[in-house]
Amino acid sequence: MNSEIRISCIICVLNEIKNIDIIKRNIKLLSNYEVIIIDGGSIDGTFEVIKNIPNIRVFQASRVGLLSQRLIGIREASNEACFLLNADDFLDNYDLESDFKKLSIKGVHGIHIPLRCKDPKTFSEYWWDSYFLSLKFSYKDSKVLGRPCLTLKKLFIGLNVPEKVFNEDTYLGYAQEKLFGKLNYITSEQSIYRKCPKHLNETIIQFYKYGRSDKKCVKNLANSIDLLFHILVRTFFYRTFQMIWIGRQKYALFTTLASISRLIGLIDPR
Repeated sequence: MNSEIRISCIICVLNEIKNIDIIKRNIKLLSNYEVIIIDGGSIDGTFEVIKNIPNIRVFQASRVGLLSQRLIGIREASNEACFLLNADDFLDNYDLESDFKKLSIKGVHGIHIPLRCKDPKTFSEYWWDSYFLSLKFSYKDSKVLGRPCLTLKKLFIGLNVPEKVFNEDTYLGYAQEKLFGKLNYITSEQSIYRKCPKHLNETIIQFYKYGRSDKKCVKNLANSIDLLFHILVRTFFYRTFQMIWIGRQKYALFTTLASISRLIGLIDPR
């Protein structure tokens, strides 16, 4: 990696002791860049290990939610370009410099980096890998910049964050468009691998949490209609069809179940 490229790499952690080797390896791979880690109140020893890693900046935030953690890191970033990733992302074969060049193109506000599941073995892990592959059909015109991504610090200034937002990319899609208008996101030709839930019940719970977090994004009728369209049409029907299209028919039905779980989270009155 080229040390002349100025990028701040921001990793949010919370009770990640099981992923500490991945985090250390990623820090080593990003050694030519500024690395900022935001700990969200770990109680498993994560913070104690990370604070002793040299040549990085570490901050603590007491269980404020993932989006608030990211914003702390972005505010502390010394550079305009910010690389946002998760604690369980594997960067071994990812070329950050290559995507940075695309971010330098006029009118590009962010680079979305597609995900794949790392070494899938269970049905749930294969489903996630299939789900990530199916999403590639939607990336080109997506208004949402998920994680991991490479984006610009200035696009996060002035954001007001609902408490403990879980599905932060959905919230950012609305909040940033309100502040800055429609943003232009493009998709990396590369992929980053991530650990995924091994059990189906964990996946269902995660999608329910997405729905609950979606609810915090609803500010008006347009938001409500957009979220319902996303869940009922894009996820329930379109992505189920996409899985069949790419030859992952075995996992298509579970996509509808995950969508239903997200919808329940969205309409749950609690």
